Amino acid sequence: MSMSKRVAVVGLGGQAQKDHLPALADRRLVELVAVCDVDPQRVAVQAEQRRVPGFTDVGCLLREVRPDFAIVAVPHHAGREVITACAEAGVHVLKEKPFATDPHEAAELAALCEKTGIELMVTVQRRFHPIYAAALQLLDQVGTPYLVQGRYTFHSPDPAAGWRGRAKLAGGGCLADMGYHLIDLVLWYLGLPDRVLADTSAAAVRGAEYDAEDTALVHLAYDSGLYGSLLVSRSAGPKTEHLAITGPHGTLAIERGAVRLLDPAGQVVESLLREPAWPCSPAVQIDRFCRVLDGTQPNPSGPAAHLLIWGRQRASGLLTELKSAFSQVEIGFCYRPDHVHSKVDHLAERAHSNRCLPQLPASGSSRPSGGFSHTPSSNVGGTFQNLGPRRSTVPPVNRARVKRTLHPVNQAWGKRTWLPLANVVRLKLTVPLLNLV
Repeated sequence: MSMSKRVAVVGLGGQAQKDHLPALADRRLVELVAVCDVDPQRVAVQAEQRRVPGFTDVGCLLREVRPDFAIVAVPHHAGREVITACAEAGVHVLKEKPFATDPHEAAELAALCEKTGIELMVTVQRRFHPIYAAALQLLDQVGTPYLVQGRYTFHSPDPAAGWRGRAKLAGGGCLADMGYHLIDLVLWYLGLPDRVLADTSAAAVRGAEYDAEDTALVHLAYDSGLYGSLLVSRSAGPKTEHLAITGPHGTLAIERGAVRLLDPAGQVVESLLREPAWPCSPAVQIDRFCRVLDGTQPNPSGPAAHLLIWGRQRASGLLTELKSAFSQVEIGFCYRPDHVHSKVDHLAERAHSNRCLPQLPASGSSRPSGGFSHTPSSNVGGTFQNLGPRRSTVPPVNRARVKRTLHPVNQAWGKRTWLPLANVVRLKLTVPLLNLV
């Protein structure tokens, strides 16, 4: 192990004050050399308390202090600017999740890190918590899993407050924020699912002005026969964090601070409890990043890990914006990894590069743009088939119950496009989900 690393903390909000700064105070591998925030009062308080220089401009900090790495805990929309400044100064980054707010930003940041040669690691604290690590060791005892159930909820009195209530600033709502941890555990324990069906809602507080989802329900399916669901909400109490994985020999039940191994009848076979000792996980995570920088440990959550998932799931923005455009339309989708590279890329490029929707077929059309074929039907139903072999059929729709009007597409597309509601009722798009991690 090399000499102690010099670290700066950029962003002095709750996460930094609760986790990162206390963790740094007790680490042998690091030395806190500066703090930074746009709020001068926060800077003054922490600089005096930690006895280090304080800055309100990250560029000034990097020029004057030149730390080895920075812990970046800023609002999601500010992350790219700070990472860019650090990369250009040759300063490594330990970043609070999420990695990026959209796939374009993810690709740009990954390319920037590669070009400048810096390491970037996203915080995944639960992987460094003893209980979650012990659960991974116990998982084999339940046999081949066939069911996973997760729930992460708490009640926020005002989900519209601040930047977290704005999808454009936050990059998503509860699913991209608190759900990040739950989904990371699923990927760590079970791997990437083969099919995903998800829905989100921003309706907990009627009349409030926010568009970042407060509740999300995600259904997962694996070709191995494993199925499950995840409920994430920042509007529904009580505060709960729970993950249960069931196999033929029992269930592994994981909560914050406890893991229990149950037999098939639900009786406890073994349990492990850990008294709170915060900030254990952030401290261990900082040590891990130091070892990543020394080259003695791999980076568990770098740009490559995120792009592997996002590269397979880059068309979900299409789903999200379709759902926002058609408030009374049910749109499902499934994930087919064998289709992604050759079939979905075209759709993703149209959705994100050209910023326009694929045109849904007119009556009698045999090949609409966007990679779907359509067989017209007398009852407005029909079959939309991806270019791959998997087919999903649209059930018949009662003409009398379908409002034959045109609905405007969300203005975020940058181009006003009109699509008939009848053509998208219960349409199943074979496209992957983005931003689950």
